[in-house]
Amino acid sequence: GRGAEAIAEHRQAVRLAPGDPLARTNLGVQLANQGEIAAARQELARALALDPFEGEARAALDALAGWP
Repeated sequence: GRGAEAIAEHRQAVRLAPGDPLARTNLGVQLANQGEIAAARQELARALALDPFEGEARAALDALAGWP
């Protein structure tokens, strides 16, 4: 489905620019949208490690705090 395609596209963006916090944020958000919560948290945490001021990553990670 489209979700799997989007994840593949975002994974490719991360492969091309592993140090780009926005690429990792986008992948994390897409993973969360597909229910892959653990993987989403991991990518969002990596984005914040690269840029502690990445607001979208922080907001997404905070939103996932209550998820299993």
